[in-house]
Amino acid sequence: MRQQDHLPEFASSLRHISSSLVLDYRNAGSAFLQENAPESTEKFKRACWQLVSAWPNETFGLQITELDPLFNTRWEHKPRLRVPPYLVHNLIRAGWLTVLYSPSGVGKSRLMLELLHAVANGLPFKGRKTRARKTLYIDYEMGPADLQRYGDELAVSGFVITQHDVPLLKIAPLLRRAKRAGCELIVIDSYASIANQTGEENAVNSNAVAEKVLKPLADLAHSLGLAIVVLHHTRKDSNQYEGAQRIKGLADAMLQLSLDQNSGHMAITAHKVRGDFEPLSWEARGHPNLRSRARADQKAGGRHKDTERREWLVQLLSQGPVLTSEVNTRFESTFGTGAKRLEHIIRALMNEGIVRKAKKGREVELSLLPPVSQVGSRTSDVPLIYPPTTSEV
Repeated sequence: MRQQDHLPEFASSLRHISSSLVLDYRNAGSAFLQENAPESTEKFKRACWQLVSAWPNETFGLQITELDPLFNTRWEHKPRLRVPPYLVHNLIRAGWLTVLYSPSGVGKSRLMLELLHAVANGLPFKGRKTRARKTLYIDYEMGPADLQRYGDELAVSGFVITQHDVPLLKIAPLLRRAKRAGCELIVIDSYASIANQTGEENAVNSNAVAEKVLKPLADLAHSLGLAIVVLHHTRKDSNQYEGAQRIKGLADAMLQLSLDQNSGHMAITAHKVRGDFEPLSWEARGHPNLRSRARADQKAGGRHKDTERREWLVQLLSQGPVLTSEVNTRFESTFGTGAKRLEHIIRALMNEGIVRKAKKGREVELSLLPPVSQVGSRTSDVPLIYPPTTSEV
């Protein structure tokens, strides 16, 4: 049988399929051959297919065009894609590139170790539910020893994998390898470190560098379903993130970590997010910055109390000498603290030449020294350091 003998039968089959729809005649021809020539040899089928393909302009009496699938798929016919889940409820999502920024010293690195520990073990993170996944920390800031020390202090456990100083060109292969191993949460510390690997001048502020560094990470997050968190810093003079505008454009979420010194709380808020997000706040108990503030407040408060106690003692002694036993009784009654603190104040006033001790029988008496001028002589026009005693008036 000649190959051309199949053309009328092929055309008739197309008319039977549809006389009005625009069809991809090559696909229809393939279906026709499979249905109508099952007994034919593979060589004959290939010959028939070559015949059909050799007639690109043949319509066989129908309005037939070859369809481009890119422009001929209706929205409702598209395959439904799976929405990536949140690894931390309404905070960190798989398939997102997240940039988390804060001032230096707020504690991003330690917080990320807490986050990785929670996800690695399926434990709540600051009250939020997590999905148990392996995690990876790519560090450029601390070094292995300090990162391990922080992790031990925080009792980190589970599949929290650490890598250090990974070259820029090896990050993508590492992330693909991580995905194959079941690792879905990646933390990179920090953006400045990987941006500077490009060798560009002022790399952090360059849109071109952001495109070169973050675009591949965003593509990997989207295609592999990874949650990639890149740590970054704020500008020194504001709460805005440091660097190029393109950083924000490429990120799926821009999150800010802040520490409120007044309320003693930390918070994560969003300045850009492509999906559901709930701000997260928690009490920053034990935070080093708060401990420093507490020590400063305590020291300032102690100085204020000592000033008040000094003034009280000077006022008492301005009325005349007083035995130390009586001073102790009054001091404890007034301030609720004992002789040790009083002795410290007395010693300080004696070193400043304001108070003196003297034996009186078996006891010790406290009294004020006469005020002196800067040249060491009594003078009426030199301001007194303390109120004058009765004998001096």
